[in-house]
Amino acid sequence: MSDQFDQSSVNGFILCGKFIPETALEILLSFVPVSDILKLRRVCQLWKDIVSRRSFWKEAFERNGLNWKAIPNNVKEKEDAWIVLFCALKHRIFTKNFVRNHSGEAQFTHWEKLQDGGDRIIIESPPGGISPLPINPDYASGIESAFVTSYGWSTIRQKIDLKEAGLTPEVMKAMIPFQFVCTPMVGIRFDCAAMYCICLCLLDNKGKAVIYNISDGVHQAGENWIQACCTLNVLQEPQHIKKVRHLAVIISGKDNQFWAGHYGPKFSRISVTAKCLTSEEAETVEPHRIHVRNQAVSDLFSMYGRRDFWNEMLPNAEAEAEEEESEESDDRVQRRTLNCSLF
Repeated sequence: MSDQFDQSSVNGFILCGKFIPETALEILLSFVPVSDILKLRRVCQLWKDIVSRRSFWKEAFERNGLNWKAIPNNVKEKEDAWIVLFCALKHRIFTKNFVRNHSGEAQFTHWEKLQDGGDRIIIESPPGGISPLPINPDYASGIESAFVTSYGWSTIRQKIDLKEAGLTPEVMKAMIPFQFVCTPMVGIRFDCAAMYCICLCLLDNKGKAVIYNISDGVHQAGENWIQACCTLNVLQEPQHIKKVRHLAVIISGKDNQFWAGHYGPKFSRISVTAKCLTSEEAETVEPHRIHVRNQAVSDLFSMYGRRDFWNEMLPNAEAEAEEEESEESDDRVQRRTLNCSLF
């Protein structure tokens, strides 16, 4: 009995036949490649406890060159904080742009044309009728290009695969409250006024909207490049977050003077990032939800000429009711397989 007790009491402390103090063991484990960190949780209870500690993740963040202080304390203190912290290390979910082909440098690769009004949306390289894009070290390739719209509404959409990006439903639940932030550069020519609309939308596994938000603007000729912004705030767990699969980025624009050619707004450096919110920040922002029967929202989509394709993404209340019964059992299965299939 004594030998068994002694063996169990040092389980996890012995490496290469030598006893390693717990503090030193924590430092040693932080050297493990990021892709293998979750495997440490399966070795023994001690290692699982170590990988759940803030001090371990702080060491791992600093060792991999990431800013530990950028993660809000309310996230670090969550019971499932290790999920978010692992994804921040492996997938860089707080530092990368989730949008591919952000300026049309690869034409329309990764983008879907939902509308192609006027003389159709094109790519300009470099953008014409406007000053050069402002210098930004994050876009230092030297290539300047932009999506350019015409006198009729042009709308493009990119669907970001959230699991591929490291943002599974379990990760997002652990991140709450958080927001997605879309910050494209919108260019207004020197000779033509224009208007634009930006939309962020979480889509479920059937392509239906879970939550969304819209930001729009009307600008006079000559306003040059504008840093637009649209945020999607997730402050509470959406009803169907377990089924969320994609983040849709929708960009629309047209000129206000109905000129033939391409005098509408230009879109470049389209960026979408994720940001965890502190408790204080969450209190100052508006929660975003679906308002299917909100007449103002319906009129807004009608004004932009986009009612048809948007209605295809709106949830069906009857279908939701039929699916609610199976959600709890689905959640239990997902939690049991978390370590194996989450990442």
